[in-house]
Amino acid sequence: MGTNRAYAALSAIALSACSSPAEVGDDVGVDTGGAFTAEGLRSQTGEYEFDYSWPSEAAAIPVLRDLMRSRAEAEKAALDEDSSESRSDAEEFGYPFRSYTRETKWEVAADTPRLLWLSATSSFYTGGAHGNSEFDALVWDRDAGQALAPLGLFVSADALESALREPYCEGLLAAQEEQRGDAVVIEGDMFAGCPALSELVLSGSSRDGVAINGLTLLAAPYVAGSFAEGSYKIAVPVTGRILETVKPEYLEAFAILD
Repeated sequence: MGTNRAYAALSAIALSACSSPAEVGDDVGVDTGGAFTAEGLRSQTGEYEFDYSWPSEAAAIPVLRDLMRSRAEAEKAALDEDSSESRSDAEEFGYPFRSYTRETKWEVAADTPRLLWLSATSSFYTGGAHGNSEFDALVWDRDAGQALAPLGLFVSADALESALREPYCEGLLAAQEEQRGDAVVIEGDMFAGCPALSELVLSGSSRDGVAINGLTLLAAPYVAGSFAEGSYKIAVPVTGRILETVKPEYLEAFAILD
């Protein structure tokens, strides 16, 4: 896109006298945003719209805020590269270019004295028939002053999966039946079974704000059902079997609800 970039730069100069920055960005792909705020990064060009945000609880922790910023920059760079390549292909092969979008929103899933559990939903469109979404999660350990993947709280993924698989699959089946109604799922269909923990995103919950007493397993579209079914979020209470899979150093951060 070297020639196009040169043309875009000249056009931007010519247009700047009579066009707003947003209008210039829409026309030639000039980034009109990209400045960080305390709780996010938003950017719009002629090739994409990007929005990445995190809650004030994360913004209040400098190291965690910097991690969020780093992730936002990485996602924005990937979107910039992908959308630019797509626009170049559209120009080369003569088909319409459809602007990309990506929005990632982090929220507090559980906030306890020891752990701040965050989960994220990302919605994106890359020029196809429809957009899609995906999930992410991380845990901030206040005592250690570090972020870790949710599975880092447990002795092993296999142990946790064994402890929660039965209640999770029962909850998922009930949700699938409610969502699908009278639709028939043929045995052997790719969405007929229960997805493995490795296909899911693990989030947490706390009713009392003191300890983690629930887990939520997040399945993006196409993981536990068709796109039309959307995502599935299945809550599982912390049980004795689940407590047995928690690493000793985090055991006091979990509890069974009375």
